[in-house]
Amino acid sequence: MLADGVAYHAIASVLGVTTRTIERWAVRSDIRYSVDQAKTKALETVEEEVCEKYKRAIEGMIPLALTTLHRTLKDTSARNSDKLRAVQILGKWYGLEKSPVFVKAENGTEPPEALLKQYLGAIGGKENGVRTSSNN
Repeated sequence: MLADGVAYHAIASVLGVTTRTIERWAVRSDIRYSVDQAKTKALETVEEEVCEKYKRAIEGMIPLALTTLHRTLKDTSARNSDKLRAVQILGKWYGLEKSPVFVKAENGTEPPEALLKQYLGAIGGKENGVRTSSNN
C-alpha cells in the first residue's frame, strides 16, 4: 500500500494499527527497500503495458502505411522526389539501407534520383506511370 501511495492513516486503519506505527515502518530501510522494489516493478509493468498498447496501434497502421506507399509509387502524378522517399521508407523498413544500392547513395557516389530512376525503370517505367527523363 505504501508503494501505491496510500495515505498512512488509511493503511493504519486497514491494518488496525496507529498512524505512528506506519510512520515508523515507512522509515525502516528494509521496508523502504521493499516499497522501492514494488514501485519499480509497478513502473515496469505500466511501461510494458503502454509499449504493448502503442505497438499494437502501430501494427494496426502498417497496412495503411504500405497502401499509401504503394499508391505513391503507382501514382502517375506523384513527383519523383515523393516516389524516392517512398522507396527509401520501404527500404529502411525492410533493412535494405545496408544494401549496396543504398550504401552507394549514402556515400554520395550516385545521386538518389538516379537510383530512383534505375529502380523505377526496373519495375516497369512507363507501364507503371512513372515519369523519368527518358520517358517524359
